[in-house]
Amino acid sequence: MNMLVKNRLHNLPGFEFSNKDFNSLFNDFNGMLGNKFHLSNSNDFNPKFEVAENKKYYEVHAELPGIELNDVNISLENNILTIKGEKKSVKEEKDKNYHICERKYGSFERKFELPENADEENIKAELKDGILSLTIAKNEKVEPKAKQITINQG
Repeated sequence: MNMLVKNRLHNLPGFEFSNKDFNSLFNDFNGMLGNKFHLSNSNDFNPKFEVAENKKYYEVHAELPGIELNDVNISLENNILTIKGEKKSVKEEKDKNYHICERKYGSFERKFELPENADEENIKAELKDGILSLTIAKNEKVEPKAKQITINQG
């Protein structure tokens, strides 16, 4: 639910609505449907992605602040690009009382189906300043070849 709708609902007299209420309502409804949908927990680490293209290549960018290079894995199988990783939590210090903790930790996985003209042999990846950048070259378009098929008489 976007913030604008949430704020409008809060402004209705006698109507209080929170994310916790919405999640509870969703989970109750989802249970009746056999748990076919997943509503991510607000404590899950869900990096934001951008996918763009130009004439020569595709670009995939992900915000991965606080994630080390060794904690990210990129693979390609059956034309599916998979990016997964983990943002590890920092050790809590026993002598501190946390009043606010808004940082999110955990593992993530995103899958992208590559277009037919993506060059699977020419993918470059870089992690710099918390941004993962992938460049996927495009193959030049190959015109389909016409072929005459001979029909045998049976």
